[in-house]
Amino acid sequence: MPLLKRWVRSVRVECLDHLLILNEAHLRRVLEEYIIYFNSRRPHQGILQDAPVDLDPPDLDLPIRCRKVLGGVIRDYYRAAA
Repeated sequence: MPLLKRWVRSVRVECLDHLLILNEAHLRRVLEEYIIYFNSRRPHQGILQDAPVDLDPPDLDLPIRCRKVLGGVIRDYYRAAA
């Protein structure tokens, strides 16, 4: 149960508290995008600031870029080819 409470708190604080949800379909789209971000990009303290879904290690010589998640509510920084 504590893990579910943590996830609900994360989704509320990082996502839902900043958006006006219009209807069920909108809520589903928002949650789908947040879940993808949460599992693939968001750092997690319990696993040494890594994401649950492993990504290839970044090439440290590449420039840092910013990606807007949920229309800019969350900003995700990553290294990408120029």
